[in-house]
Amino acid sequence: MKKVLVVLAMAALVAAAQAALIDDFESYTVGTAPDGGWLHVTGAAENATIGNDGDNYLESRHSRIALPDGGIIAEGHTGIVSYEIYVPSDHNPDWSIGTSDVAAESATGSWSNFEAYIAVVGSPGASFTVNARNEGSNTFIGTITADAWHTVELVINNATDTYDVYLDAALLADDFKFRNGTTDAISTFKIYGREDGLTNRAGYVDNIAYTVPEPATMVLLGLGGLLLRRRK
Repeated sequence: MKKVLVVLAMAALVAAAQAALIDDFESYTVGTAPDGGWLHVTGAAENATIGNDGDNYLESRHSRIALPDGGIIAEGHTGIVSYEIYVPSDHNPDWSIGTSDVAAESATGSWSNFEAYIAVVGSPGASFTVNARNEGSNTFIGTITADAWHTVELVINNATDTYDVYLDAALLADDFKFRNGTTDAISTFKIYGREDGLTNRAGYVDNIAYTVPEPATMVLLGLGGLLLRRRK
């Protein structure tokens, strides 16, 4: 079994806050669009297709799924949403991945419905830019290497409408403000890519998970103390 739980240094202190899986895509057939609660834009294959590189993953331009009841981050509460991303070097990404407070959004959705999220942008090459929204501004926070898997953790505070972004365990965004601010629950995981006639605007997503810990564990989890599913 290639996908395993990796116990990080502070695991013993945060065992009660283990990440719960939303989807690792292993139950779907390669070459099809996943169901299981997912909504997708239909059309081009990159809009939603299961691929496999030894493990299944989702290639998606436009998809969304409701967070399980235990993973909804209610107003006034905190939580973490984590996932892995991969962008091939021949792609032209303009691709946002993260969370929304709009529970009944259609598959097409809207950029404006994101709250805590990152965007990967760039032209074909060895690396791509990673931005995070800080209220009204898209802010550069780092880069990712093409043709490699990277782990994203969004540490979301739905009391202050702020979030932190960890990329491969490094803190790259600290107390960034939600795109809109909300008095609703963070209830949806969402993928959204630009529609402008270009192909390969998306990347791959895998191992989407969430944690809604007790408040006392949030500092530890913010330091990377989650038990996350990782690729070998």
